[in-house]
Amino acid sequence: MGFRKKNKSPPVLSHEFVIQNHADMVSCVAMIILLGLMFEVTAKFAIMFITVQYNVTQSLDTDAEDQPEPVNYYKYGHKDIATVFFYLLIAIILHALIQEYILDKINRRLHLSKTKHSKFNESGQLATFYLFSFVWGCSILTNEEFVTNPTFLWESYPHIHMAFQVKFFYICQIAYWFHALPELYFQKVRKEDIPRQLYYICLYIFHINGAYVLNLHRLGLVLLVPHYLVELLFHASRLFYFSDENKQKGFTLWALLFVITRLLTLTVSVLTFGFGLSRTDNQGFSLADGNFNVLTVRMTCLSAICLTQAWMMWKFINFQLKKWREQSQIQASKKKAVSPKSRPSKKDSRGGSVNGVMKPDDKTSPRARKSKASFSKPDVSDLSKWNNRVISNLLYFQTNYFAAAIVVFLIVGFMNPLGMFLGGAVLALVFMVSVWAGENKAMIKNFKKKNPTLFVVGVMGISYFLLSLCGGVMVFVFGITFPMLLILIHASLRLRSMKNKLENKIEGVGLKKTPMGVILDLLDQQEEKINKIQDFLESKLKD
Repeated sequence: MGFRKKNKSPPVLSHEFVIQNHADMVSCVAMIILLGLMFEVTAKFAIMFITVQYNVTQSLDTDAEDQPEPVNYYKYGHKDIATVFFYLLIAIILHALIQEYILDKINRRLHLSKTKHSKFNESGQLATFYLFSFVWGCSILTNEEFVTNPTFLWESYPHIHMAFQVKFFYICQIAYWFHALPELYFQKVRKEDIPRQLYYICLYIFHINGAYVLNLHRLGLVLLVPHYLVELLFHASRLFYFSDENKQKGFTLWALLFVITRLLTLTVSVLTFGFGLSRTDNQGFSLADGNFNVLTVRMTCLSAICLTQAWMMWKFINFQLKKWREQSQIQASKKKAVSPKSRPSKKDSRGGSVNGVMKPDDKTSPRARKSKASFSKPDVSDLSKWNNRVISNLLYFQTNYFAAAIVVFLIVGFMNPLGMFLGGAVLALVFMVSVWAGENKAMIKNFKKKNPTLFVVGVMGISYFLLSLCGGVMVFVFGITFPMLLILIHASLRLRSMKNKLENKIEGVGLKKTPMGVILDLLDQQEEKINKIQDFLESKLKD
């Protein structure tokens, strides 16, 4: 570790030597770059590493007719790589200072285990960075008025000009997440923790660089600030948890804000790529002008954001289930250990000994009773409580997904009511024609029975083709397909109770019909379920 004094110095340029003195080495490289400013020959190269490049001066129209006020803006270019490299060195130095003078001193007082020690260092470093980035990002959003006017996210695209604070913010963000890669070696991160950290480091690098290169820095800034707030709350809660395991209230607030932030990210992304950028006048692809406003790029960016949010939500649900399962098992084992049934009675304790000495042929011994109590199964009441808790939380998550589908549907209908009506009419017309053909045409009817899933995909494909002729592709994708995807996620996360199962069986037999059941029957999507229910009833009648 840098700045750490050791009695025995390792061999020069060995792994231990580099790890212990990496901050000193990096400081020497940064000082050499700074010393280059003192000489005219090297100043023009050194300034490329230190200051922000590609300055553009524009005249701002004011009320005064004499002379307009000049304003400095910045663009991006290949010279930014040198600037990122210099501030990457600064990030490594600051990382070593925080570790040496703050986190290591706290670790000595807490006496944490090796696993908690590694997680404490990770949360301490990330909490500091998230706090700094969140405050800095909020000040930029306030000064640039991105929040008060959401249309700034897509108006006058491409946004090739950036204010100094915006560009310097992105330079520091890129430099920090690139510095996290060598820190995996410098900090001696455990092998089992490296894949998990590599995942989120690479995701940060990919998304931040994508927003910077594609001139989507406004959208990237709006999405980063609430995300950093949620991550700051999580790592701060984990730091308090390591100091005192009873302090777990912060995780509840983090779980709530995590789901809200994911829905906010999806909504803003759909609004920007699906409707804002698609309606701007400057459509086309041009590397020279920095214009990437084409359908392929928009769909690729939106797909990357949606897949990332879905992956984060999947990891979040698995984390919560694992945590609840561990807590339920701990509580069940504690209750079983102190229950009266596990305690030996006086009669048993006396009957197994003669003159205070245990009989060797006794089948019950204190050791056997202890092992039996410690490895006993959890109580049924505890498992039922755990199941109810899991059901309530999963219902909470799937309700949010269903709410997101409704929000997206309303946004599409508000932004383009004619296109929404046209999309619904085309989909309904294609559905009616396909159902009629499936009932009256033998070839289509056989195909529908043998391949019901392909039949539904064909209906959606024909609807997409017809809407593309009318110019309503984006309305179809974001107004119909995307809400249907969220509704399917909503349905897949539901946990059926006995009442739901009984209603499904009644509906399958034909005693009750619902609108969705009628639609699925017309598409031959419930034939397999009905056959299973009939086999079930026949087996019960035979019994």
